[in-house]
Amino acid sequence: MRFRLLPLLCPLLLLSCADAPTPAPEAEGMKAVTAVFGGSVDTARRAPRNFVLTLARSAAVDNNYFPSNKHVASGAAYAFYEGLGAAAGRYDSIVVGVQPTGRPLEEATFSHAQLAEAASVMPFVQELTGRLRRKQYEGLANYFAYDPALMTRPLDSVLATLRAQTERNRYDTFQPTGFRPMERPGSNRLIVVSGLLSQDGGKPTPFSVAVDPASQPRKAYFALFALY
Repeated sequence: MRFRLLPLLCPLLLLSCADAPTPAPEAEGMKAVTAVFGGSVDTARRAPRNFVLTLARSAAVDNNYFPSNKHVASGAAYAFYEGLGAAAGRYDSIVVGVQPTGRPLEEATFSHAQLAEAASVMPFVQELTGRLRRKQYEGLANYFAYDPALMTRPLDSVLATLRAQTERNRYDTFQPTGFRPMERPGSNRLIVVSGLLSQDGGKPTPFSVAVDPASQPRKAYFALFALY
Protein backbone atom coordinates (compact mmCIF):
# COMPACT_ATOMS: atom_id res chain seq x y z
CA MET A 1 0.00 0.00 0.00
CA ARG A 2 1.37 3.39 -0.95
CA PHE A 3 0.71 6.47 1.12
CA ARG A 4 -0.25 9.83 -0.33
CA LEU A 5 0.58 13.00 1.53
CA LEU A 6 -2.63 14.63 2.75
CA PRO A 7 -2.96 18.33 1.89
CA LEU A 8 -3.67 19.35 5.48
CA LEU A 9 -0.49 17.79 6.82
CA CYS A 10 3.09 18.96 6.67
CA PRO A 11 4.64 18.04 3.31
CA LEU A 12 8.23 18.08 4.55
CA LEU A 13 9.64 14.58 4.85
CA LEU A 14 12.65 14.60 7.14
CA LEU A 15 14.32 11.38 8.19
CA SER A 16 16.95 10.92 10.84
CA CYS A 17 17.98 7.84 12.76
CA ALA A 18 19.92 6.98 15.84
CA ASP A 19 21.45 3.87 14.26
CA ALA A 20 22.79 4.31 10.73
CA PRO A 21 22.48 3.02 8.16
CA THR A 22 18.81 2.05 8.37
CA PRO A 23 18.02 -1.18 6.45
CA ALA A 24 16.00 -0.63 3.27
CA PRO A 25 12.63 -2.06 4.44
CA GLU A 26 12.80 -0.04 7.67
CA ALA A 27 13.66 3.09 5.69
CA GLU A 28 10.56 2.51 3.55
CA GLY A 29 8.50 2.10 6.71
CA MET A 30 9.81 5.40 8.05
CA LYS A 31 8.94 7.13 4.78
CA ALA A 32 5.41 5.72 5.04
CA VAL A 33 5.04 7.26 8.51
CA THR A 34 6.12 10.74 7.40
CA ALA A 35 3.93 10.49 4.29
CA VAL A 36 0.92 10.27 6.58
CA PHE A 37 1.90 12.52 9.49
CA GLY A 38 4.72 14.74 8.22
CA GLY A 39 7.45 15.67 10.66
CA SER A 40 10.54 13.52 11.17
CA VAL A 41 11.21 10.01 12.42
CA ASP A 42 14.08 8.98 14.68
CA THR A 43 14.77 5.29 15.22
CA ALA A 44 16.54 3.08 17.71
CA ARG A 45 16.48 -0.60 18.61
CA ARG A 46 15.85 -1.63 22.21
CA ALA A 47 15.85 -5.37 21.54
CA PRO A 48 16.53 -7.55 18.51
CA ARG A 49 12.84 -8.26 17.88
CA ASN A 50 11.47 -4.79 18.65
CA PHE A 51 11.70 -1.70 16.46
CA VAL A 52 11.42 1.68 18.17
CA LEU A 53 10.62 4.90 16.35
CA THR A 54 9.82 8.42 17.49
CA LEU A 55 7.68 10.84 15.48
CA ALA A 56 8.56 14.49 16.13
CA ARG A 57 8.05 17.93 14.57
CA SER A 58 4.69 16.95 13.05
CA ALA A 59 2.45 19.97 12.50
CA ALA A 60 -0.63 17.75 12.71
CA VAL A 61 0.45 16.47 16.14
CA ASP A 62 1.52 19.90 17.40
CA ASN A 63 -1.82 21.38 16.34
CA ASN A 64 -3.82 18.55 17.98
CA TYR A 65 -5.51 17.60 14.72
CA PHE A 66 -5.92 13.99 15.85
CA PRO A 67 -7.97 12.92 18.89
CA SER A 68 -4.99 11.62 20.86
CA ASN A 69 -1.31 10.80 20.58
CA LYS A 70 -2.26 7.14 21.05
CA HIS A 71 -4.27 7.45 17.84
CA VAL A 72 -1.21 8.88 16.07
CA ALA A 73 1.02 6.16 17.51
CA SER A 74 -1.28 3.42 16.22
CA GLY A 75 -1.43 5.02 12.78
CA ALA A 76 2.35 5.44 12.68
CA ALA A 77 2.88 1.82 13.76
CA TYR A 78 0.51 0.60 11.07
CA ALA A 79 2.09 2.79 8.38
CA PHE A 80 5.53 1.49 9.36
CA TYR A 81 4.27 -2.11 9.41
CA GLU A 82 2.79 -1.75 5.93
CA GLY A 83 5.92 -0.02 4.68
CA LEU A 84 8.03 -2.99 5.83
CA GLY A 85 6.20 -5.28 3.43
CA ALA A 86 7.53 -8.83 3.60
CA ALA A 87 10.03 -7.77 6.28
CA ALA A 88 7.24 -7.11 8.84
CA GLY A 89 7.88 -10.53 10.36
CA ARG A 90 11.30 -9.38 11.62
CA TYR A 91 9.71 -7.72 14.65
CA ASP A 92 7.53 -8.96 17.49
CA SER A 93 6.45 -5.40 18.26
CA ILE A 94 6.76 -1.83 17.08
CA VAL A 95 7.15 0.87 19.70
CA VAL A 96 6.10 4.37 18.69
CA GLY A 97 6.90 7.51 20.61
CA VAL A 98 4.97 10.66 19.71
CA GLN A 99 6.87 13.83 20.61
CA PRO A 100 4.76 16.98 20.42
CA THR A 101 6.88 20.12 20.34
CA GLY A 102 7.29 21.46 23.87
CA ARG A 103 5.29 18.62 25.45
CA PRO A 104 6.18 15.25 26.99
CA LEU A 105 6.87 12.19 24.88
CA GLU A 106 4.06 9.63 24.79
CA GLU A 107 4.89 6.04 23.87
CA ALA A 108 2.81 3.02 22.89
CA THR A 109 3.66 -0.55 21.89
CA PHE A 110 1.87 -2.52 19.18
CA SER A 111 2.47 -6.24 18.77
CA HIS A 112 2.87 -7.96 15.45
CA ALA A 113 -0.43 -9.75 16.11
CA GLN A 114 -2.26 -6.44 16.68
CA LEU A 115 -0.86 -4.93 13.50
CA ALA A 116 -1.59 -8.07 11.48
CA GLU A 117 -5.19 -8.03 12.72
CA ALA A 118 -5.55 -4.38 11.70
CA ALA A 119 -4.04 -5.20 8.32
CA SER A 120 -6.54 -8.04 7.88
CA VAL A 121 -9.52 -5.64 7.91
CA MET A 122 -7.94 -2.90 5.76
CA PRO A 123 -8.94 -4.40 2.39
CA PHE A 124 -12.57 -4.37 3.55
CA VAL A 125 -12.25 -0.78 4.81
CA GLN A 126 -10.72 0.32 1.52
CA GLU A 127 -13.45 -1.51 -0.42
CA LEU A 128 -16.18 0.17 1.63
CA THR A 129 -14.66 3.65 1.40
CA GLY A 130 -13.98 3.06 -2.29
CA ARG A 131 -17.67 2.46 -2.93
CA LEU A 132 -18.52 5.64 -1.05
CA ARG A 133 -15.90 7.63 -2.98
CA ARG A 134 -17.19 6.30 -6.30
CA LYS A 135 -20.80 6.91 -5.18
CA GLN A 136 -21.72 3.26 -5.66
CA TYR A 137 -24.53 3.01 -3.12
CA GLU A 138 -26.41 -0.03 -4.42
CA GLY A 139 -25.89 -2.98 -2.09
CA LEU A 140 -24.15 -0.84 0.55
CA ALA A 141 -26.35 -2.36 3.27
CA ASN A 142 -24.65 -5.70 2.63
CA TYR A 143 -21.44 -4.30 4.13
CA PHE A 144 -23.07 -3.79 7.53
CA ALA A 145 -24.32 -5.90 10.42
CA TYR A 146 -26.94 -4.18 12.54
CA ASP A 147 -26.37 -4.19 16.31
CA PRO A 148 -28.63 -1.72 18.18
CA ALA A 149 -26.08 -1.50 20.99
CA LEU A 150 -23.58 0.03 18.57
CA MET A 151 -25.71 1.62 15.88
CA THR A 152 -28.04 3.98 17.69
CA ARG A 153 -30.04 4.77 14.55
CA PRO A 154 -31.74 2.45 12.06
CA LEU A 155 -29.38 1.18 9.38
CA ASP A 156 -31.34 2.98 6.67
CA SER A 157 -30.69 6.27 8.45
CA VAL A 158 -26.96 5.54 8.73
CA LEU A 159 -26.76 4.65 5.05
CA ALA A 160 -28.64 7.83 4.13
CA THR A 161 -26.08 9.89 6.07
CA LEU A 162 -23.18 8.14 4.35
CA ARG A 163 -24.76 8.81 0.98
CA ALA A 164 -25.61 12.44 1.66
CA GLN A 165 -22.07 13.28 2.80
CA THR A 166 -20.30 11.53 -0.06
CA GLU A 167 -22.72 12.64 -2.77
CA ARG A 168 -21.88 16.31 -2.24
CA ASN A 169 -18.10 15.82 -2.10
CA ARG A 170 -15.52 14.30 -4.43
CA TYR A 171 -13.08 12.16 -2.49
CA ASP A 172 -9.90 10.75 -4.00
CA THR A 173 -8.48 8.41 -1.35
CA PHE A 174 -8.98 7.09 2.15
CA GLN A 175 -5.84 7.26 4.32
CA PRO A 176 -5.88 5.33 7.61
CA THR A 177 -4.46 7.37 10.50
CA GLY A 178 -5.16 5.09 13.46
CA PHE A 179 -6.86 1.98 14.76
CA ARG A 180 -7.94 0.56 18.09
CA PRO A 181 -9.72 -2.51 19.45
CA MET A 182 -13.26 -2.16 20.72
CA GLU A 183 -14.51 -4.80 23.15
CA ARG A 184 -18.08 -6.06 22.97
CA PRO A 185 -19.26 -8.00 26.04
CA GLY A 186 -20.32 -11.48 25.05
CA SER A 187 -19.35 -11.00 21.41
CA ASN A 188 -16.40 -10.61 19.06
CA ARG A 189 -13.99 -7.72 19.53
CA LEU A 190 -14.13 -5.10 16.79
CA ILE A 191 -11.32 -3.15 15.17
CA VAL A 192 -12.10 0.54 14.70
CA VAL A 193 -10.18 2.03 11.78
CA SER A 194 -10.08 5.81 11.54
CA GLY A 195 -8.65 7.98 8.82
CA LEU A 196 -9.16 10.78 6.34
CA LEU A 197 -11.09 10.92 3.10
CA SER A 198 -9.02 13.30 1.00
CA GLN A 199 -10.21 15.77 -1.60
CA ASP A 200 -8.01 17.26 -4.29
CA GLY A 201 -7.33 20.75 -2.98
CA GLY A 202 -9.94 20.46 -0.22
CA LYS A 203 -9.93 19.77 3.49
CA PRO A 204 -9.89 16.04 4.35
CA THR A 205 -12.99 14.56 5.98
CA PRO A 206 -12.51 12.31 9.03
CA PHE A 207 -14.10 8.87 8.81
CA SER A 208 -14.20 5.82 11.08
CA VAL A 209 -15.57 2.32 10.67
CA ALA A 210 -15.78 -0.60 13.11
CA VAL A 211 -15.14 -4.04 11.62
CA ASP A 212 -15.41 -7.53 13.06
CA PRO A 213 -12.10 -9.19 12.09
CA ALA A 214 -13.59 -12.63 12.75
CA SER A 215 -16.55 -12.22 10.40
CA GLN A 216 -16.60 -13.93 7.01
CA PRO A 217 -17.54 -12.10 4.92
CA ARG A 218 -16.35 -8.97 6.71
CA LYS A 219 -19.03 -6.76 8.25
CA ALA A 220 -19.00 -3.20 9.58
CA TYR A 221 -20.91 -2.42 12.77
CA PHE A 222 -20.89 1.35 12.51
CA ALA A 223 -19.45 4.08 10.34
CA LEU A 224 -19.33 7.79 11.02
CA PHE A 225 -17.66 10.96 9.82
CA ALA A 226 -15.34 11.47 12.77
CA LEU A 227 -12.02 10.20 14.10
CA TYR A 228 -13.37 7.76 16.67
